[in-house]
Amino acid sequence: MSPGINSLIKLPGLIGVAIGSIYAGTLTDKCAQWYARKHNGIFEPETRLLALIAPFIIVPGGLLM
Repeated sequence: MSPGINSLIKLPGLIGVAIGSIYAGTLTDKCAQWYARKHNGIFEPETRLLALIAPFIIVPGGLLM
């Protein structure tokens, strides 16, 4: 394979990781703040797990794209 084709093979993984990291970074913080407000200011780390469901699906989808 030529170097150009080899770099195109790695592009979907980069896209999937970028989308997953942006989503997981910003939206999990917002979800954690929302849950903390809902539970009288008590932050529980396991509230972030619900927001990580979408990156769990998006990142492998980007790798398989």
